[in-house]
Amino acid sequence: MGNGYLALTRRTGEELFLNIKDSNGSITEIRIDLNGIKGRQVRIGIDAPKTVEVVRGELLSEFESV
Repeated sequence: MGNGYLALTRRTGEELFLNIKDSNGSITEIRIDLNGIKGRQVRIGIDAPKTVEVVRGELLSEFESV
């Protein structure tokens, strides 16, 4: 999967962007917000086009079998 792995440190309220270019040169922008941290849980928000499927890791095997 992919050509590398990037680990980032973010603070509450900070965000990062993913710009994905397709074969036609069109760019899809995905924004990921760090909304909060409470104990061992991190709350994130993902702003992506409806054509982008966002799946939690623990559900990925179930999602791929559909």
